[in-house]
Amino acid sequence: MAAELISIEEYCRHHHTEITFINALKDNGLIQVIYAESSPCIDAEELEQLEKYTRLYNELELNIPGIEVVNVLLEKMETMQHRIQELEYKLHFYQE
Repeated sequence: MAAELISIEEYCRHHHTEITFINALKDNGLIQVIYAESSPCIDAEELEQLEKYTRLYNELELNIPGIEVVNVLLEKMETMQHRIQELEYKLHFYQE
C-alpha cells in the first residue's frame, strides 16, 4: 500500500509557513522529506508532528534548536508516563 503524501508547498500555503522552515526541520532530522515526481512531500503519518513543530515555531516563536529541545523533553515525559503506568499496574497487582 502506497503512503499518502502531502506536498510541502501545499502544507506551507495552508499553514502560512515558509519552505525554509520545513527544510530546517529536515536538515535537523526532525522530519523526513520524500520526493514524488521531483516535488518535496511529507508522509501523512508525519503531519501531526509537523503541525506541532509549526505551532511551536509560529505561536511560541521557538527556533529549530528550541523545537528540538522541546521534542526531546516531550518524548522523555511520555516515556516516564508509560513507566509510571506500568509501575501503578504492578503496585495494584501486589496490593490485591
